[in-house]
Parts: sequence; structure tokens; C-alpha cells
Amino acid sequence: MYSSVYQINDPKVSRQMNELQQQLFDDFPTVFQREGDTPEVGNGWVKELLRPLCQRLVGLGIADDFHVDQIKEKFGGLRFYASGASREQDDAIDAAERDSYKVCELCGSRRDVTTRGSWLLTRCLECNTKKNR
Repeated sequence: MYSSVYQINDPKVSRQMNELQQQLFDDFPTVFQREGDTPEVGNGWVKELLRPLCQRLVGLGIADDFHVDQIKEKFGGLRFYASGASREQDDAIDAAERDSYKVCELCGSRRDVTTRGSWLLTRCLECNTKKNR
């Protein structure tokens, strides 16, 4: 089992992250070929962005030299770094990265999503409200 480097203080959320990520790795072994490919993003992006992106990448064909270098959040948006991707795969990655600003990183909602804060976070109104209670 892969270990997550993305830590959340709530143990229930951490377990859920690991389970969602493990399911992603199990479903797309050609995309996640190496340990350390663990996405450093919230559940919402795993479900709503990474799963469809992985389906698209596999559909386009994974070359022998393809590998994920890093998946993380930066400046409120998804960053998916991969080597050996085709032009079509790069386009799919770019589209997912652009779409990330419209998807709550935590729950995957596309309603009332904003990117704000001193540490830029992309969250829906509901998740933002829960965080500030």
C-alpha cells in the first residue's frame, strides 16, 4: 500500500484520503507505476479531477516511459507533473489543472467555489464555512 504524504489533522479524513488514493492506484496501475506518486491533494480533486484524468490518460495509451513525477496543489490549483506524456495527454492534464479552480478540493463540489486566503485554497462555500467554525 502506498503511503500518503498529504496529512490532514482529522484521522477520519486521512483514512478516507488513503482509501480513495489506493483505489485510484489499484484502478490505474499504468499511471501510478512508482511509489511516491501519491497525490498531495484533497478528496474532492481525487474523485472529480484525478479519476477522470486517469481514465483519459489510459484511453490515450500509456507509453513505457510515462510516469507521474508529482501531483499537488499550488497557488490554489492542481499541478500534475508527468514525464513521457504525449501531446494529447499534456492537453488532458492542462484541462484538469484549469478545471481545478472550479472544483472544491475537499468535497468535489462545483457550486460556489472560490480560490482565496493568504494560503490560496480552492473551496466551496460549505467547506469554507465548516473550516471557519
